[in-house]
Amino acid sequence: MKKILSDTVKNEFVEITGYHRKHVIRLLKEQNYTDKMIQLNRGNRIYTEAVEKALILIWEATDRICSKRLKAALPIYIESLEFHNHLKIDLDVKKLLLKISASTIDRLLSNARKLTKSKKRKSSPKRFTKKIKVKTFTEWKDTQIGHMEIDFVVHCGNSMSGKYVHTLVSTDVCTGWTEFISVLAKSQSLIVESINSLRKQLPFTLKGINSDNDSSFINESLFNYLHQNPKYCIIFRIRFLYMTEVELLKSIKSNDKKSFTIFYNTYKKKVYNIAFKMTGKSHDSEDITQ
Repeated sequence: MKKILSDTVKNEFVEITGYHRKHVIRLLKEQNYTDKMIQLNRGNRIYTEAVEKALILIWEATDRICSKRLKAALPIYIESLEFHNHLKIDLDVKKLLLKISASTIDRLLSNARKLTKSKKRKSSPKRFTKKIKVKTFTEWKDTQIGHMEIDFVVHCGNSMSGKYVHTLVSTDVCTGWTEFISVLAKSQSLIVESINSLRKQLPFTLKGINSDNDSSFINESLFNYLHQNPKYCIIFRIRFLYMTEVELLKSIKSNDKKSFTIFYNTYKKKVYNIAFKMTGKSHDSEDITQ
């Protein structure tokens, strides 16, 4: 009966498609083999959908780290997420997650990674930084009272771990007048409040803020605050060595001792090495370098 039914199916297949009978037999055999493999794979699947969902949740909690780092972090994150009721899994799923390999993690996360590829987190472009002027060490000659250098002192002892208090130190370039303001954290909103307090404490008008490239100072919140405030104040980014060789030589020609010191410290090793190759004596090389 099965053979008759099989022959009937084959005959109809040949008549509808126009394929050769032998080609039809091969196609049907391949299809049967594929269906059996799919059923076999489904039956032997170790890591179920529950494992995959739990793994994706943990992966998102770790900010989508790589599989090798995720495998090492799984015990810690499972315990933490369960403690805070963000993850609820049975004991079998937990055991599977703890023994999973990095290659299996890659396989289970492949679909999730494809979906999040277009949504990859990118650092926002800081267009406003282009509006902040860069001040080099040669531009301090005609500085007026009210231009202050600001930076943080961290009260953390010998370790940077944990939470600690910061002190915002502001020093006037001309007079040396210094103000200290304690800050709980280096957040943008707290920095704005600290600058506002600094304005009130100073015996003179705050005309300019000079900081390094720390994101606590070079950010949109502080930039907008300073430019929207009625008492206009300029913010600068300080780069003490931000000079080309041509600018450095021009400063040396104008008898700038600081420029000469920078030039000497930058090139003394190169000059010494060339002199040593020529003379072969360290004492003569040092004399030539001087």
